Amino acid sequence: MSKLDYPDRIFSLSDCHGGQPVWDPLNSPDVAARLAETIRSDLPGIQHFDTHGVPERYHDHIVREAVRLHRENPESNTTGLFINSAPRTEANQNGEPFYRAEFDENIRITATPLSALSAVRSSVKKLLVLPNEDNELYNGKKEQHRSSYTPKLLAENHGLNLEEVDPSSIPELPGGCTLAYIDRFGNLVLFEDGLQESQKIRKTIAENLRANVKFKIGDTICDLKIGESLSTTQPGSLVIYGNDGNIEILGKWDKNWSPQQRLQNSAYAQFEKPEIGTECSIEGEPTRVLSLANIEKMDLAFLSRVWG
Repeated sequence: MSKLDYPDRIFSLSDCHGGQPVWDPLNSPDVAARLAETIRSDLPGIQHFDTHGVPERYHDHIVREAVRLHRENPESNTTGLFINSAPRTEANQNGEPFYRAEFDENIRITATPLSALSAVRSSVKKLLVLPNEDNELYNGKKEQHRSSYTPKLLAENHGLNLEEVDPSSIPELPGGCTLAYIDRFGNLVLFEDGLQESQKIRKTIAENLRANVKFKIGDTICDLKIGESLSTTQPGSLVIYGNDGNIEILGKWDKNWSPQQRLQNSAYAQFEKPEIGTECSIEGEPTRVLSLANIEKMDLAFLSRVWG
């Protein structure tokens, strides 16, 4: 058999790898940051990440970022994502089947369960499935470590008999705005599903720059500054702004804070450590606090109109 043609770089996210007793976004590897670094710099190789215990919607941001980064860097070499999280259920006693998703972008994804592809559902050009029991890799009725075989689906010349599936069978994401990711520094990435005209939070942010807003994640409400960068707020405060297809909430550091103090004052900590997938919303209307300089300008303008 000829040598398998694997992607130039592979990210393997599996709950079988081991390495972390309990998932913690502040102490676990920042997969999204590594993904951006390797695609933008076109670095080769394979990286393994233990995803045991991660929230159900953890993979959404990863697959969405992989596709977005390849659109930004069309000359980059091929990226492969292997996602393995297959709890046993009554309907699938050996776990859901493994799927191979192909895209216009230079990326391939092999994943189980199928819902791991929900965030890129509309971008999948071809979806294939490896039959769970009748296949050339393993005995589907007995094999308990299927993920030791199925990265082979990432190879271009895998030689396996896969069945084509309609991409519309991929489950849709829950609607609304949810917490999508937490980075190494406790910054929060939100994703608002739906058409652009129905994205209320993104619209509010775009129309109310430099205003203050009360924002709710789960049961916790915090005061945020709507801005374009961290320069619009003071140390210890939180700022929210749109960044590409995401919405981000970041905490501004004081230059004298220790690394531990930075994490203790992060957006993740101030919102009381919410779980990925938690619903997010704006509470009430944005408000503006007038500075003394602006008040003086308004007074002068008023007097000018009164006295001519």
